[in-house]
Amino acid sequence: MIDYLSEFQFDEVPARDGGSAVDRLRPCARHVFERLSEASQVARARLAGEQTAFVVLVVHDPTWLPSARDAVESFLRNHGKGDGRHHRNMILAESTNREDLPIRSITRHLHECSVALCTEKPISAIPQPILAIADFLHTVSPMEACDMTTVLRRRFPSWYGEWPEDHAPRSLDPHWIDLVVERSSDAEVAIATLTGSDGFGSSERKAIGPTARTIVPFESIVGYGAAKDWGLCAANDMAAYGAGDLPWSEVHGGALLTGPPGTGKSMFAESLAAHIGCYFRATSFAEWQATGTGHLGDVTKKMRAIFQEAAENVPAMVFIDEIDSLPRRSSGHSHSDYWNAVVNCLLELLDGVGRKDGILIVAACNSPDGLDPALVRSGRLDRVFRIGLPDEHALRGILAAQLGPTVAREEIEPISTSLAGTVSGADASRMAREARSVARRAGRSVTSADLAAVALPAETRPAPIVWRVAVHEASHAVVAMATGQLPLSLSIVASEDMGGKVVFQPRWEARTVDDFRRVLIPILAGRAGEALILGEPSAGAGGGGDSDLAIATRYLATLDGSSGLGTSLATTDAADGQFVELQLRRIDAEARFLVLRHREKIVELAREAMTHRVLGSRALKAFAERHAFEVSTTPPSPNNRDEDELKL
Repeated sequence: MIDYLSEFQFDEVPARDGGSAVDRLRPCARHVFERLSEASQVARARLAGEQTAFVVLVVHDPTWLPSARDAVESFLRNHGKGDGRHHRNMILAESTNREDLPIRSITRHLHECSVALCTEKPISAIPQPILAIADFLHTVSPMEACDMTTVLRRRFPSWYGEWPEDHAPRSLDPHWIDLVVERSSDAEVAIATLTGSDGFGSSERKAIGPTARTIVPFESIVGYGAAKDWGLCAANDMAAYGAGDLPWSEVHGGALLTGPPGTGKSMFAESLAAHIGCYFRATSFAEWQATGTGHLGDVTKKMRAIFQEAAENVPAMVFIDEIDSLPRRSSGHSHSDYWNAVVNCLLELLDGVGRKDGILIVAACNSPDGLDPALVRSGRLDRVFRIGLPDEHALRGILAAQLGPTVAREEIEPISTSLAGTVSGADASRMAREARSVARRAGRSVTSADLAAVALPAETRPAPIVWRVAVHEASHAVVAMATGQLPLSLSIVASEDMGGKVVFQPRWEARTVDDFRRVLIPILAGRAGEALILGEPSAGAGGGGDSDLAIATRYLATLDGSSGLGTSLATTDAADGQFVELQLRRIDAEARFLVLRHREKIVELAREAMTHRVLGSRALKAFAERHAFEVSTTPPSPNNRDEDELKL
């Protein structure tokens, strides 16, 4: 469809496809589409009657123009007859840099096709003749809490919560909303990210720092390990540089934080900037792309402007969130010329002629695997730190800071031990917030009981189902111990997409066939445990892309197709199905053997899980020591930590 400001063009639009185009809309565009469809009875009637329609869509902020354009395109697709002249729809995305609207061109094209005018001009500034001939005029109002609830329920159908009323979403950038909602694992993670996004998604905030909000002191943050050590060194170096005692070439000026959503990467950056006392500028590709029309020139211009803003306020920190939105230049991505130019511009700003002394650069992403290798080369983002889920100590510190002095740290310890390795920092903050809300409604101070009620909700499933889950997860855990791997946590608390889970970090030594076998046996042990202890397996090990069987199949497909360890030395995306099936059955047999050998231990751990519901790393380590399992308790080395934690 068309988003040109200075000329008109027509696109051939295929006939309606049963609403699939609507299903493919991004969250904010779908929100606009639904509002448009609810209100535009006249326009829908004209389209259904094989007549052209003229729709005027007014947005309250220019960042909503792309969403409005996509929504109105789908509206014309979905409600038009799709034959003859009505096959063609014209979209004009209008910006304030045009002083007038081409009335004659619009009226001329209305004889040939339907027209939609998306504009940020207020209604009072739209020429009267355009208003007179419009079949429908609609203003896209700012998002309210109820709108965000609808957006989240559409994305997560099994979620029945509400968007928090004390966080008005009207200032959130739609590109940021789309990115967070689409990439979050569940609604609560999306809410935690959007409400605690430090302004990344705000179209109103200018993102200067430190901000007026309360910022966690850098000295008191917990769970960041080597990243915190680097931050303290960087703060000392920045101070020495500012005093003239250290040249900028000696300062480690770039770092990359990786890890699951909600682990506090953005909080780390803002807290470090406040500790240094420097200017803080947060940004992301979503902000760059939202500038102007999103064309390449606008994107790179915005990138340079942000770094220039930092250069004018040194010492400064630029924080680039979701840097993995940029694909690597050799990935064969569609529109590769566009992406290559964006990455090249960023590389220039990181250490080329665009880089200025006195600017510390911190970036964040969920996984570094898809990043262009040049971004993490020496002199750029060359210090890479993985921020994982908090352990018992870190989780206790987060909850204590969130709950305040009315709850003693020793009262939090049982909960933090139970949840360690299973929840993110954002999850912990949400739990503490909900616990405080419970106490406020009761007119008293928050207690550890309030936290326990939120963190470990009452079990509602039938007892036989819970016992099956406990046996399944205990089988994963015990067989992992039997193969030398200590799980990080075990939980039988149901979530939106899992009945329970065991989390463990795969340990790769040399990526041999034996390495794959050692990782895969615990994955298939849950199904084997159900079969041998309960009499038959359930379908719980199968299903979607995150199921036990799907994970095992992917590993074996990699072994055969691209690792040179299968049926052929040639690398290919297509694995030998017979090879994968044969290996699955062999590994299943090994898992069954270990389940039979350690049957009593599995039952014992399952009973512990039934009692405590969540077992953290400390409890699992004690179990392993009690039963003389020889497991490695040291974290994987950085060279071997290239796989995300498995949740089985």
